[in-house]
Amino acid sequence: MKQDIGLDFGTAIAYLVPGVIATRGISFIYPELRKLFAFGPTGTSDLAMFAILALVGIAVGFVVSALRAATIDMSFAVSLLPIRKMLAAKRLPEEIRSSVSDALTYMNSVPRVEPCFPNLAIDGRLAAYLEAKAADKRPYQFYGNLIIALAIYLFGGSFERKALETDQPLVLIVGCSVAFLTLYGAARRSHYRYMESVRHFNRLPGYTCLSATDDMSLDRRPREYEPLPGP
Repeated sequence: MKQDIGLDFGTAIAYLVPGVIATRGISFIYPELRKLFAFGPTGTSDLAMFAILALVGIAVGFVVSALRAATIDMSFAVSLLPIRKMLAAKRLPEEIRSSVSDALTYMNSVPRVEPCFPNLAIDGRLAAYLEAKAADKRPYQFYGNLIIALAIYLFGGSFERKALETDQPLVLIVGCSVAFLTLYGAARRSHYRYMESVRHFNRLPGYTCLSATDDMSLDRRPREYEPLPGP
């Protein structure tokens, strides 16, 4: 069966935009990369330069994604329940407190769960899984990658005075802090929703992954699959 191999829009955005931002940050340290951002009035050369920048951005984006997986993704398994309880303070009315608590469920510990792929091949479940992947996995990857990319940009910009020069440094610090917290909250929420979708698909009748568990255990044995007993 013929298969199309390529990057969809969500994948490109999740890697390309953070990759370009990180590349710009690295260019402050490695000036040779600044040529990728030297667009002029010409047409053909600019188009070729943009194509090169896109390829470099995607490549750097994959590196950024690896850093995100090793740092931000690991933090999703850490419970932020004290913050959730603080935001849903007792002094708030019961209805508001309950709504806030429900809305902040993603602050609980969310261990990573791998999909049971044989189970997705039954009754068109793969299409539904791909929808969940596009709706939640790509966004959390984008938000997390953007955090790493912005951190790289700020780090690289610190080597060039004009890059971060401002008359109001406090505004810059507060703005960056708000941006990082907002992006992290969005990434954690999307990750929670995606993991909930994966758990739902894994619990559907069909196949069960014997070595795929919902905890953080490092079971490196080959996965085994067995059909669930019929009705």
